[in-house]
Amino acid sequence: METTMSHIALLASPGMGHLIPVLELAKHLVSHQSFKVTVFVVATDHASLANTHLLQSPADSGDLPDIVLLPFIDVSDIGGPSVSFIATIVITVLRSMPFLRSEISKMEFRPTALVVDLFGTDALEIADEYNMLKFVFIASNAWFLAVMLCTPEIDRKEIDEHVKNRKPLHIPGCKPIKFEHNLEVFFMDANDPFYQGYVEAINKMSLTDGILVNTWDELEPTTLKALRETKKVPIYPIGPLVRPIEKSALVTK
Repeated sequence: METTMSHIALLASPGMGHLIPVLELAKHLVSHQSFKVTVFVVATDHASLANTHLLQSPADSGDLPDIVLLPFIDVSDIGGPSVSFIATIVITVLRSMPFLRSEISKMEFRPTALVVDLFGTDALEIADEYNMLKFVFIASNAWFLAVMLCTPEIDRKEIDEHVKNRKPLHIPGCKPIKFEHNLEVFFMDANDPFYQGYVEAINKMSLTDGILVNTWDELEPTTLKALRETKKVPIYPIGPLVRPIEKSALVTK
């Protein structure tokens, strides 16, 4: 298949909070008409995929990206109510990797770049296998991104002072993180496998070709400036990226 277009693949982790931002990013890419875009959707809940309106484009938004629904992943064997929702997402995405690899290998026009979110960093190895550029998409803001990227660098003693003595944590370009913010990651044991996996994901993000973040320079100039000055990975603010309000959802009184 001969084409001058670039093929961009996006991986959507389970949950509407991940799927919707990825779909909006995909629609924006398609609107440029120089990209072929494929969205791979991971799901633990068949009901969530039944909301087909999420995969439909408003009449004025142009073409849709291609949607590939990866096989349903059953994670009922991983434990009872003690297993967190985030752990379920991580395990689901990990178990989806063979299916993602298979789908990409079958493509005649393979993607030249792969975009994942924080929970999809295991897929970056597949990008390396197929010589694809690799990017991470953060649907939140630059402050959230700064906290994540700085976590592995914060001295453990400073974290202990934050947790035990309620002292603020200082992140470059951000307002100090108060104890009352209750960011769960700082309250975890450094030896906790989940915490170690979180740090590993952050380290993988730092080795990508760039991080796309749903913000813009005028909104968070100080934080974006600090990220660009202190981090080697390129930071690309691409916001505001929001889902349009459907006319039917508006109520006139």
